Amino acid sequence: MPATQLSPGTQADGSVLLANGWRLSPAGKLLTVGDLPLNLVQSRDGKYVVVTNAGLQQPSFSVVDVASWTVKQTVNLGQAWYGLAWHPTLPRLYLAGAAGGNVREWSIGGDGAVTPLRTFARPTTSTQNFSAGIAVSPDGRTLYVTDLFLMTLTAIDLTGGQILASVPLAAETLRHRDVARRGDALRVALGRLARAGI
Repeated sequence: MPATQLSPGTQADGSVLLANGWRLSPAGKLLTVGDLPLNLVQSRDGKYVVVTNAGLQQPSFSVVDVASWTVKQTVNLGQAWYGLAWHPTLPRLYLAGAAGGNVREWSIGGDGAVTPLRTFARPTTSTQNFSAGIAVSPDGRTLYVTDLFLMTLTAIDLTGGQILASVPLAAETLRHRDVARRGDALRVALGRLARAGI
């Protein structure tokens, strides 16, 4: 009897067969949320995990109910990337818009349902705007956005939605390696914002 040819993907035993023939076996329960999950953040109450997906399929984000380990909702997006952050006190989620050069704000209901709120446009000084990393200040008043190609850090006022300032970053700031140097460069950029009164 000839050997059975297996196709890449999830196998009957729960393992995942990669196209190169390697097999991955999850240490816990596997939950499919997209073809390239880039980042995930858990809500402050621990009920939900939100995962961004930006692979070959249409970019999206999924809301996962932690207790039942099920996908509550998946929202398709035009553009998405690594940047993903919760507001520190409100049920708000912020997603980087990648080549769209923006950040989108979403409301998350107690049942895990999401509702789009605002889209924050960033300065359009170039056709290469790429919103990558994001963070919300501890007081929830300012949204910080890094641009992967323009190497800038932009501060956006979350109350009124206007851009407060945009400052240049060191070339290696946005790479995901060498965390210590990245942290130093971000401190320098945040210092520039502070000197500008932000």
